[in-house]
Amino acid sequence: MERLRAMGKVYINFGLKNRDMYNLMFNLKAPMEFLNDEKLQEWNEGKATFDVLRSTVNECLTAGYFIGHQLEPTAFMIWSMVHGMCSLEISNRSVGVNIQNPETIVTAAYEEFMKIMDKQ
Repeated sequence: MERLRAMGKVYINFGLKNRDMYNLMFNLKAPMEFLNDEKLQEWNEGKATFDVLRSTVNECLTAGYFIGHQLEPTAFMIWSMVHGMCSLEISNRSVGVNIQNPETIVTAAYEEFMKIMDKQ
């Protein structure tokens, strides 16, 4: 679980410190269009990265976390949650919607997410 926590923090830190790269990786269509144009069946870097997350979540399941939850949907949900927080912040969606302390909302939200995850 500690590794999973750290992975989320690293993901968020990377995204917020490398906004243009993050947008290229996840928000612009060009990289995925290239893969489709080249008729590549798999995105090896993406697959390898998700495999690390899936493996870590599987270790959490084995250690007694996320009881009653399925591996694949749980890993995808965790990625989606962390990705969503980064994307909202990078696109300035967390400013202007009346969030208190928008400058620290991603960090605070991640900590709240981890509290929920710890209870599972």
